[in-house]
Amino acid sequence: MVDTHCHVWRIESLRRAWRAPDKIYRTLRVSDVLSSAKGVPLAGLVLIEAGMTDDDNRWLAAVASRNSEVLGFVTYADPLDPRLEKRLDGWRKATKFRGVRFRLEGIHPASFPTTQRFKDALALVRDRNLVVELLIKPHHMRSLAGALDKVQGVKAVIDHLAKPSMNGGSSSAQHTTWEQGMRALAESPSTICKISLSAPADELVKQPSITKRFNDVRVIGTYMRHALKQFGASRCCWGSDWPLSSLVASYESVLLTARTALQPLDARDEAAVFHDTARKAYSL
Repeated sequence: MVDTHCHVWRIESLRRAWRAPDKIYRTLRVSDVLSSAKGVPLAGLVLIEAGMTDDDNRWLAAVASRNSEVLGFVTYADPLDPRLEKRLDGWRKATKFRGVRFRLEGIHPASFPTTQRFKDALALVRDRNLVVELLIKPHHMRSLAGALDKVQGVKAVIDHLAKPSMNGGSSSAQHTTWEQGMRALAESPSTICKISLSAPADELVKQPSITKRFNDVRVIGTYMRHALKQFGASRCCWGSDWPLSSLVASYESVLLTARTALQPLDARDEAAVFHDTARKAYSL
């Protein structure tokens, strides 16, 4: 099994960026992930973004290089950075570097993926055969699908099922918008959907009771199965989103909830979601 979405970080990075809940407001290392995952047959981890500065990216690269359990790492990158091309070429020298993460959530409007600068950034990543992780919200989905249609061949990974709202149920307008967006994104044959869904930390601080929704098989199963139906198992990969997911449940419980929510899966499809797609997408 490959976990394609784990975070490790330094307390100083958190102090600069955000006030995490007390349980995870500390320096977190690979050993902490492995301790939480004890008993789970992990083949390895992909580390995702330890912060938004060059120093954070360098620290993440160093962590990856000295831990054999880490199969690859993905740094933060700003799609509007005029030095993006140079940064990508620099990071490619790191053995375990696999790609970059573009954050649209909370930063860019719904129309941002339609801009030429964003499409140029996608092309830079594509031309180096790297992965681009996309942290988006449902209102970005349609325009992102359009951008991926224009810049074909990008190894795009949609983080956290595009963070659907779970308010209002499956008959709500929000849910319909998300379903349609997921369908549009799946039209891009090189796009992958990450099967991970954990509660936003800032919302947990304000409303701790929402943890129940994110550990309810019936609730999250609606979203996970729709993504699986649209993308197929060969274009879905599982990620724990540790340590954010630890605010909801144990590592083993998060994994079990995802496995149960995705049923029925035959052996081949289960192997794809929890191992094979990750190996192929991240060239592990």
